[in-house]
This record gives sequence, C-alpha cells and structure tokens, in this order.
Amino acid sequence: MKLTIAVCDDNRTEREQLNRLLDDCLYPLQVSFRIEAFQDSSSYLEACDNTIFDITFMDVYMNDLDGIETVRLARGKGQRQFVFTTTSRDHAIEAFSLDAAHYLLKPLTVEAVGEALSRCLKRASEKTTSYLNVKSQQGQVPVPTDNIIYIEVHNKLSVIHTGKNEFSTYSSLDTLYELLNEEEFMRAQRSFIVNMNYIEAFHYDHILLKGGKEIVLSRNKRAELKSKYQHFLFQMARRGAL
Repeated sequence: MKLTIAVCDDNRTEREQLNRLLDDCLYPLQVSFRIEAFQDSSSYLEACDNTIFDITFMDVYMNDLDGIETVRLARGKGQRQFVFTTTSRDHAIEAFSLDAAHYLLKPLTVEAVGEALSRCLKRASEKTTSYLNVKSQQGQVPVPTDNIIYIEVHNKLSVIHTGKNEFSTYSSLDTLYELLNEEEFMRAQRSFIVNMNYIEAFHYDHILLKGGKEIVLSRNKRAELKSKYQHFLFQMARRGAL
C-alpha cells in the first residue's frame, strides 16, 4: 500500500509539525507514503485536478477559502478521506456531515494523529459497493455499479447491461447518469452511458468495449470525451490500478 496524503494549513509551523507526526505514525507501520503540503485552499484544489489523495488533513480556518467549503469542493473532484484539524469544536457537525474520518483539536498529538490514520486505513480496507437502484420489470432492483458495462436506450426504455443480466427501466438516461459516478461513467452519446472501466480501445469516432460491443461517439463531443477518458486513465495510474 502506498498512501498519498495532503496536509493543508496556512500556518507553516503547524504544517511542519503535522508532517513530523505523520512520519512518526507511519514509519513503524512500514507503510509507503508521500506527503504534499499546501498553505492555501486554492493550491490544494488545483492539485486535486491531477492527484487523488488517499487522506487529506484540512485546517478549518484557512486564509482564503475555509476548510469546510474546500472539502466540499474536493469531494466533487473524487478525493477520498478527510481529517479536519482546528482549534474549535464549532464545526464538528458540518465536518461529519461531509463524512469526515476524524475531527482533531489542536495542538495535535501523535496519539490523535495515529487514531485518525487508523480510522482512515480501516475505512480503506473495508471495500464498499455502490448500487444503482432501478425500477425494472423485475421490480426494484439494486444493480452494483461496478457490474454495469453500459446503458442504452431501446424502444423508449433504458436497458442496463451487466456481465450476466439486462435490466429495463423507464428511467431516462439523464436520470440514471445523475445517479452514477462521473469519474467512472461517460455519456458517450445521446443514447449510451458507458462504464469506462470496460473500455477496451478508444478510437477517433467510436469505442470498443470488453466483449466486443462498439459504440459510436457523439460527433460534437469527441474531443471532450477523449479528454475525459484520458483523465480517467491518469487517475487509475495514480492509484496503481493500471
């Protein structure tokens, strides 16, 4: 396991202290890790466009954009787990509403940082499965999103194709796409949604899925779709999944 950790704090002394505490906690665990430090929210959010951080330690009181709003934006960029650091308990409810792993009060201690890391590592080890709940001819069906290869419109129905089954629903592609993770799914054209994990080859005007299915790309959005797929591959490589 290799962890990529972000430390966000506008106080240089406290950034450096947290770096030392993380070193003290992680070296005994023999965990490979890399820490990137940020002195403001804007530079962190810019880095989030190219890097998926496994854990972000975020100071609540930042000089530019406050830590709560920064995390809210970072979650939309696919960032994973967050630990807030602050001098006040006032924002704990907001923090945990964002599914924060921990909320640490300053001054930080090695014990507190160690507990936060333990929570994050435990969460990471617990594989979670997301589901797309659809009303189909078989009734309400929870379809694991990892199993969805593509979704197409056929005879006014949206047909969800998995490796083993097909599920038909009157839900529109627009509705279904809003329920899916845009980091993994692509609206290839008006009539198709594709799980990018199943793309075998990406050509100029069409894509080839594992299993042989070919889907023509939207003529007006080919460059945008290619960029989206390249970003997906980049993030996969960052996570060591390629």
